[in-house]
Amino acid sequence: MKLIVEAAKSHGGEVKKARKIIMEAANAGAYAVKFQYYTLKDLNPKHQNYMRNKNCHLTLDELAQLKTLAGELGIKMWCSAFNPKDMKPLSGIFDAVKIPSTFLWWDEMFVEAFKHFRIVFYSDGMASGEEAADACSRIMNLIDELNMPTCFKSRVLRLSCVSEYPAGSACLRRLNGHSGLSYHGENKLVLAMAVALGLEYIELHYDPWKPSIAKEIITSAQNEMVGDNEARQGTFNFYKEEFKGLRAHKGYSFSK
Repeated sequence: MKLIVEAAKSHGGEVKKARKIIMEAANAGAYAVKFQYYTLKDLNPKHQNYMRNKNCHLTLDELAQLKTLAGELGIKMWCSAFNPKDMKPLSGIFDAVKIPSTFLWWDEMFVEAFKHFRIVFYSDGMASGEEAADACSRIMNLIDELNMPTCFKSRVLRLSCVSEYPAGSACLRRLNGHSGLSYHGENKLVLAMAVALGLEYIELHYDPWKPSIAKEIITSAQNEMVGDNEARQGTFNFYKEEFKGLRAHKGYSFSK
């Protein structure tokens, strides 16, 4: 299970706060941290979120600095993109990108992402179950139309999402065929269930308490299902000493 901390606009446009989020994510053992990138000219001045989006803007240079910090701390970093034209400059910094569910039907977003990134995440929160399935089929067909290697499909990762704030447990009804869960609620049972269902990624919207708590929940759920690998190995080694045949055995490796 790989925990992605979704920083979104929690940094308020301040690089110092963004650095703090990355450090918290790394200390909690997160796999990655994700920010958002957009150009100011793309913002609609008449939208009610205009000033918030403007104030929370991070430049490419600032994101590159943050990416360096993430690498030094041993975690990955990428961004959501909000314009097909942003894919190329972002690819000079990151090897992965996220396409928000708002753009689920905008083929150009996916085409440009496929051209420039090794890994592409996308959420399906703006679509119903049937609509999301149709969109997923169309997105996979785009890969064929671009004559990309078939193996690339395994690097296009669909995250289940419910576009409600805060999200309830309804997202658990939409997890078939998904690589992970993008969750912006506070129901800890949802995280445990996502682990139980074997999802590879959990993207959790940032709150100061969430990275460490989420990691504890994920680890606990994994241990409840498969046991702690180190403990299992130790127990095996203990009992192996009892019998000659097992003492001669090379032993097992309980991989994580």
